[in-house]
Amino acid sequence: MRALAVVAVIIHHFSRDALPSGYLGVDVFFVISGYVIASSLAAHGDDSLLTFLRAFYVRRVKRILPALVLCVLLTGLAITAIDRTPGNALLTGVAALFGVSNISLAFEETDYFARPTDLNVFAQTWSLGVEEQFYLVFPLLFWLGLQPRRFGGTRAYLVALSLLSLASLLAFILGTSSAAAKLTYFAMPSRFWQLAAGALLFTLLHGPARRIGTLPAALAPVFLTVALALLFAPRQYQALNAIAVVAATLGLLASTRAGSGTHAVLSHPAVVYVGKISYSLYLWHWSVLSLSRWTIGVHAWTIPLQALAIAALSILSYTFVERPLRHAVWAGTTWRTVGAGILASAACAVLILGGAVSRETLGLQAITAGKFPASHLPLPGSGASFGNCALGTGHEALAESTFDLCTAPAPTAGAPMIWALGDSHAGHLQGLLYAVYDQAGMGVHLIETVATPFPTLPGRPSAARQRIFETILERLRPGDIVLVARLMLSRTGDPVPVPGLDEWTASLGELADQMGRRGVNVVVMGPSPMFDFDIIDACVLFDPCTISRARLAEQVEKVLGTLRVTASSRRNLFVFDSFEVLCPPSIGVCSATRDGVPLMRDRDHLNARGAAALTAEFLRFLQQNGLYAPVATSRNVRDPA
Repeated sequence: MRALAVVAVIIHHFSRDALPSGYLGVDVFFVISGYVIASSLAAHGDDSLLTFLRAFYVRRVKRILPALVLCVLLTGLAITAIDRTPGNALLTGVAALFGVSNISLAFEETDYFARPTDLNVFAQTWSLGVEEQFYLVFPLLFWLGLQPRRFGGTRAYLVALSLLSLASLLAFILGTSSAAAKLTYFAMPSRFWQLAAGALLFTLLHGPARRIGTLPAALAPVFLTVALALLFAPRQYQALNAIAVVAATLGLLASTRAGSGTHAVLSHPAVVYVGKISYSLYLWHWSVLSLSRWTIGVHAWTIPLQALAIAALSILSYTFVERPLRHAVWAGTTWRTVGAGILASAACAVLILGGAVSRETLGLQAITAGKFPASHLPLPGSGASFGNCALGTGHEALAESTFDLCTAPAPTAGAPMIWALGDSHAGHLQGLLYAVYDQAGMGVHLIETVATPFPTLPGRPSAARQRIFETILERLRPGDIVLVARLMLSRTGDPVPVPGLDEWTASLGELADQMGRRGVNVVVMGPSPMFDFDIIDACVLFDPCTISRARLAEQVEKVLGTLRVTASSRRNLFVFDSFEVLCPPSIGVCSATRDGVPLMRDRDHLNARGAAALTAEFLRFLQQNGLYAPVATSRNVRDPA
């Protein structure tokens, strides 16, 4: 069963389209783990509590840590050599060594600007964190249940575990459909029910006071078929899928018996071997795939190489590390073995963190270092950092000083101000604004509100954005320009116009009318190219990171068409087509790089160089529409990148 679970997870991670709910293999693992842990503990039920716990934790340390330490060490050194800023990934690796990576990843997932989880080379360790935290609670509860004359015995244990499981299941169901879905996915309390379900089944079937008998063997193929079918279920039914696959796994455990056809399939030597190395497979498959996304990518032509690498690393890890150290005598069956595991984890943490700090000394300086323009620039004059001028998820709140820090008055007398408003797609225009300030002597202002466009959407007001806009209204002068930018193409799936764009465009028209009464012009920035790559570093290493222009042009034109209809009836509303500048019609593909240097900081945000590449056309656009007249200036022109 472990073999089926791990293969499902691996296929899912190769291609989510091939097996949409293959991630349910982890849910199957949890049920099996609960069942096996209860079985292991039952054999030591006559021991004293201290002996019982000591033996359990020694077995867990020897089972989990050897392969984990090796995987974290080698993967950590590899990502240090590739990633320019490996800190977050390495901290996840360190957290994994001490059983808390699920907590680390839960916090990382709530950061709007965090890298996708696919790029964290230790993301697979979250499930180990869930299991290890379960181990802090369950063994004591199980031991108490084995004491018939004290603490209520098995009956009290079953009642307590059932109530805890029901509470956990309820938290899982409610959390999965709420804003806390990501936390629910990673947290042990909302996964407790899955591990406990396996433990409860073992107790009911084989415990000191059996409560049920095995199910008919004829049901085993039904449960197996249901479990396999669920792997193809649409992901939007996540909670229902999880409950169903747990039920199917329990049914399969309770009905599969020697001599049956299902048992023959699951006990085939090849299946058994894959099950034996499933832990190493689980660890190493993610390292290979995640590191691939940083380098060569995951494509049809790379899959055979990556599958071979996963198999080889897993077999070597199992044969020479996991199996021998699991059965070896470390420091006697005492707490010294646990101490040895903790020391090994600490040593591994020191090595990978030390490697990151000393990359240049150790010859591990990131391969791509020096090839990337800045993603964010300090605004001219104040030197305000990106964090000062970005409000919202994971960033600063609006302070009294924020507005002035993020506003650079026009250095050339008589030049207009450009007031940039919007979400992170306004924020990524820093390179353009810097160049406009430096080359044209225009004033600039930029405070992005993360994930909040301007004008704000109906029903989604932003107090911070409204306060910023009210201050802008106090400082606006006739001839100034309000530059509006936002996410316009979907970041997930096909790059189609984002939902609600028509309603937002109507609000944009109302803004233009309001500005027109003040003699202020409004320029809306059309969408820039959007790519499919996972990480921009791969575009410099091996993958050219291009996308068919035709694939994007049709969708971009839909957005521009909507914007132009609104602008056509307003003399002060103008649409700047950034897509045509960055990906002109004369070429067949859009590229994320130019002369080997990236123009993007991620798949849909420009870096400073990419934004600055818009400068000449943007200034020409302003001149053609009478929004800006060049003023003689002796200012030096600098490279904003």
